[in-house]
Amino acid sequence: MLLTSPTGATRSGICATVGLPLARSVLALHDLADLDCVEGSRQARHADLFLNFDMLTSCNLRDFARVSLYLKANGGALCEAEPLRLIVQALGHWASFDYPAARRDFVAHIARYDCDVLAIFMLHMLDFCTGRTVELLDVLNRADERALAEGSQYPYYLAIKSFVLCERGDYDSALEHGLASFGLERDNIYAVHAITHAYHEMKDDASIIAFLREHEHDWIDNPGMRMHVYWHKAIAELGQGQPGSARASFDYFASMRACSHAEQDLDIVGFLWRHKMAYPNDHRYDALWRQLADRWTGCIGASISYFHDLHAALCFCAANKPFLIKKMIYRSDGVGVPYDAHQVGVAILTAVYHYSAGNYAETVSILESTLAQWPKIGGSGAQRELLSLTLRDALLRCRTASPKVHQPAPALSHHAIMAVTGLTY
Repeated sequence: MLLTSPTGATRSGICATVGLPLARSVLALHDLADLDCVEGSRQARHADLFLNFDMLTSCNLRDFARVSLYLKANGGALCEAEPLRLIVQALGHWASFDYPAARRDFVAHIARYDCDVLAIFMLHMLDFCTGRTVELLDVLNRADERALAEGSQYPYYLAIKSFVLCERGDYDSALEHGLASFGLERDNIYAVHAITHAYHEMKDDASIIAFLREHEHDWIDNPGMRMHVYWHKAIAELGQGQPGSARASFDYFASMRACSHAEQDLDIVGFLWRHKMAYPNDHRYDALWRQLADRWTGCIGASISYFHDLHAALCFCAANKPFLIKKMIYRSDGVGVPYDAHQVGVAILTAVYHYSAGNYAETVSILESTLAQWPKIGGSGAQRELLSLTLRDALLRCRTASPKVHQPAPALSHHAIMAVTGLTY
């Protein structure tokens, strides 16, 4: 039974320390630059802390270096506020690639301040980036939801829990939590996002389109996630067999890019690869693929996320630049990446390279053998469907190749068959 009566809160940790306006801005994914902070004020210092937290989620080596320098200069002063001590320490470990230590510090802080939804969100982002999203349930299941329901951050807590439940495969409960979250707070794009993910995993594209259209005014102006939510609308339209609507939605969300940084292209690549799988003889996006590949080239060796690298590799494949995928593999030395994620990440890049070279049987073999390990690279199940679609396409190409170049299709395991069955684009 979900609790739905927010009335006052205690034990809120850094939410109380940094103030409700800033806490709400972070949880609602608002632009922190919109806060009216006096330069040098405590609120401005706290806003800088969360801007640096956001940089860590970029999974970029230069951003990690920037955060390390920031914490070296400011960490001591920030730690004077006791509720921030373990948080600052966790961010320091995160920036130093010590993800287990960062996680221990976040968990220890949440054990002390068990209504600190802001700290739960920060841990959620660490888990998402490092391929451990579902492990947050251990923390969430220990939470005192009755006390949480008395606080103004409770809707955001429900949104986080909804997304984690969805990633675990508990789609009905995920949808229930997401709808409850959105019912309590409409300025809550993470709830919109979680609801959309639940519908996606239920293969209910029609409900995604209807929900996002009905509530568009609640999320369309959100700078933090509107582009990603619009991506969900576009791929739902692809799944519904509405390519014209999907392309129009793509054009619209692509125009939302704030800059040309490669990280802003994740959703664009995610849509274009699905479109390429659905319409392989449609070349309207070829020039855009080449442009995207050029942008990603400068990021080779700069990312500590194979989830990001996967998107780069797909760009290089679509732009017919397989040599850049080989360069990525060569530069993938595992710095800043957990060992198991590094192993599967290199295998995935190798599979994409083989796909780009037309070695479809090898692509199938590698992707099928690593399928259970895909979550380790981070991202969501919906985003990692790019791999399932590639596996399915490579399998079809093996089976339809001309006799002269026939590549025997490897037999798929039951797990792999389930991964490619019932996929929409």
